Parts: sequence; C-alpha cells; structure tokens
Amino acid sequence: MADTQESSQNIWKTASFILIGLIVGYIIGRFELATIEFHNDSNIKKTVVESGNAQTTQTEQENVLEISADDDDFLGSEDAPILIVEFSEYQCPFCAKMYKEIYPNLKKDFIDTGKVKYVYRDFPLTIHTNAINAAMAAECAGDQGKYFAMHDMLFENQTTWAKEENPKTNFDEYAKNIGLNAATFTECYESEKYTEEILKDKAEGISYGVQSTPTLFINGKLIRGVPNSYANLKSIIEGELS
Repeated sequence: MADTQESSQNIWKTASFILIGLIVGYIIGRFELATIEFHNDSNIKKTVVESGNAQTTQTEQENVLEISADDDDFLGSEDAPILIVEFSEYQCPFCAKMYKEIYPNLKKDFIDTGKVKYVYRDFPLTIHTNAINAAMAAECAGDQGKYFAMHDMLFENQTTWAKEENPKTNFDEYAKNIGLNAATFTECYESEKYTEEILKDKAEGISYGVQSTPTLFINGKLIRGVPNSYANLKSIIEGELS
C-alpha cells in the first residue's frame, strides 16, 4: 500500500514538473516572440530608412554636408554639377548589389555624359577580413591608371576572392587581366603603403555619419544603403540638376 502511495506521489510530482515546465516554456516562448516581433519591426524601419525611398530621402536631404572627394580616383567630369561620393568596400555583398544593379545605369546616364563626378572612397568593415587587402589592390592599380578597372574586377569576382584566406593570387590574376605591370603591382601591394589612406577614408566617412556600406552622398546629401531602384536614384539626381 505504501509503495502504491509513494508511486502515486511520484507520478503527481512528475506531472507537476511537466506542467510547470510547459507553463514556463509558454511564457518564455511568448517573451521571445514579442522580442522577435520588436526586433523585426526595428529591422523593417531600418530597412526603410536605408532603402532610399522618397519619404526617407526627403528627411535625409535636410542636412547638406561638405563632403571631401579627397584625392581619390573618380569617374566623370571634374567640374560636373553633381558630385556623388560613395563610401563602400569590395567585400560587402550589398556594395556588390549596388555595383551590379545601380552603377551601370548611373555611369551610362550621368557619369559618362558629364553630369556626375563619381568618387569611390573606402570604408572597410572589420567583419570583412579581405576588405582592406582588396582596397589596397585597387589603390595599387590606380598607380598605373587602372583604379576603376580593378574596382570592376573586384566586384565582378567578389564571391571568388572574398572566401580566400590570402587573396593575393586572385588579385595578381586580375592585375594581369587589366594589363598592369605585375612586378610594380606586387611591390605596391606588399608595401601596404595605402593602408593609412584607406583608413583615413573610413575615418572621414565616420565623421560624416557613415554607419554602413554602401552610403552615398549626392551633393552632400546623405543616402543610406542601396537605393531601392535605379529610378529612385535617378529622380534624386534629376532633382539636383533641375
């Protein structure tokens, strides 16, 4: 009889523990769901802020900054009415998205026609271990007048070199493909002489309020993230021209 009573008590204890566990799990689950919903809401708002939609762009454009083009390489006319400075980095997938989906039309419609002076400035993120090396490769190509040729190579082949522990072999191949003197390129790259210049770009970007890549400044007006469409960016530029 005692054994039966003890067994019954054990069953009730076990059932109680299970019930308590279910209640605690439910409470935690609801809390986590609320937290996820809160963070998702924040992420949605952040995405909207960085998407460059019309309403957000209007807000961002209220502050006009004096953005230095420094002595960085540029495309377009020196005295173009529109100055676009892009703070970006070569290992960032969103920067590659900007390069593939927005940049070609921007170049065709505005840079090549003399309406935009386009300056690329480095903003290597610490989470991307090859970002500074890639920026170095582009700067060294610039010594031989091929900065944007290397710029294009790096973005077009990002998924290849970005995963390498040491991407120098990849960069050597790109240097050869764009017609650089291999020895001169290697000497420049291995000297790391552009490290200070690259980090200076980033420091200035931070001082302008850059928090992520890519970030555009159009005549000093801040546009965060990849524009949600080329048409949207085009309308902003045309607004500046009018």
